Amino acid sequence: MGRLSEFEYFDFSIGNNTFLELCLKMTGIKDNLLEIIEGINVRFMPIYDVDLNIVSYELLSSKQGIDTRLLMSNIDSIEGGKTQLFFDVFSKAVSYLDENSSQKNITLSINIGPEELKSDELMDFLLKTRKKYIKYISLEILEYSFGVSSLEIYKNIEKLKNVGYSIIIDDFGSKSSDKKRVKMFYSHKFLDGIKLDGIFINRLKGLAERELEEYKVYFHSLRDNGIDITAEFIENSKTFDFAKSLGANKFQGKFFEKSDKNKK
Repeated sequence: MGRLSEFEYFDFSIGNNTFLELCLKMTGIKDNLLEIIEGINVRFMPIYDVDLNIVSYELLSSKQGIDTRLLMSNIDSIEGGKTQLFFDVFSKAVSYLDENSSQKNITLSINIGPEELKSDELMDFLLKTRKKYIKYISLEILEYSFGVSSLEIYKNIEKLKNVGYSIIIDDFGSKSSDKKRVKMFYSHKFLDGIKLDGIFINRLKGLAERELEEYKVYFHSLRDNGIDITAEFIENSKTFDFAKSLGANKFQGKFFEKSDKNKK
């Protein structure tokens, strides 16, 4: 991939090219990825604190009329597809930060997986991004296994942390997002938060009291050591209260969207 100049990093409509089209041309990816990605919207999902203040947004890709899983499987079918989608989402994040520079307390979270973390081009891009953007961006490490590239990926995550990105483990309780990964990240001092998977939270509700207490002690100990805990897929007040009892201090889900509508 050719080197992006500083101008190209932050100008998202060069001539008639969108930022994504520019990336595609530079990487030589086939035009059919553009057909898949055309019409994709980046949705900003609010993340709330315990007092229901919005403290962050997670950026999610969606396309009207297409199931998200089908959309991602189509992107997966093209070599480098995930990485190019990440470029597009990242550009939306930077545009938002440019337009809302007065909101100093709002951060943005972007999902990133093993494929992207192994990309030399993407790593070069992220490491050279301007500091004024980096400090407002969290990278959510997806739950997939790192496989044989584990050491390389851990080193790259550490580099990202060292330049100022916040690092979050996404979907704790699902696949490879477990205590082992938390321990590895924490021991190397590049962990800022974890997100509890919604299915995992519901599974905890059915545990015996002693087992549940062990998880509560674990999560509260993370909080005591400065690790944020975000509970995902909160759909009602009971789950909200349960998540708070686990030690969560940030939350997202349909319950809060309903609360926002009731305020209007």
